[in-house]
Amino acid sequence: MKGLFEKANDKITNFLQKENNLLSKAKEKVERAGVPIPITADLLTKMISKQLDPNEIRDFQLTFEDENLVIKGTAKKMLLKIPFQLTLEPVKTEKRTIYFALKEMKPLNQDWIRSKALNKPPLLSYEEGHVKLDLNQLDKIKYVPVGNIQHMEIKNEKLWVKIGL
Repeated sequence: MKGLFEKANDKITNFLQKENNLLSKAKEKVERAGVPIPITADLLTKMISKQLDPNEIRDFQLTFEDENLVIKGTAKKMLLKIPFQLTLEPVKTEKRTIYFALKEMKPLNQDWIRSKALNKPPLLSYEEGHVKLDLNQLDKIKYVPVGNIQHMEIKNEKLWVKIGL
């Protein structure tokens, strides 16, 4: 009788280990699965341009170059028009927000230019050298009701964002 219980116990243990393996594999696949969403520079330019004051920033352009986000424009201070270029490098993601570090600023590294060009809540906000891009403000992202950014990369002049569980 003892041998029967031992055999049954071994079979149940093996079955549970296989089930655990199957469940863990299924869990991994669900965690890796996500919805890739391309975001073009034109879409971001339009969204940010709506929030810009034309008396402060003109000729606003946003492009993706290599792995960076590049913002160009002309800032107006009193009667002077100062062209600028900001190069932002993605550093991390949190929920549905991408954080960028200010990599380079041409020709002048002035806080008032950064503030006028980059502090446009709720889509963009700038504080202490970091730019926060809240993608939940974009309709493409809003249509995906659940999930956070799992992966983000700039490729083929698009920002590819993968939203998943």
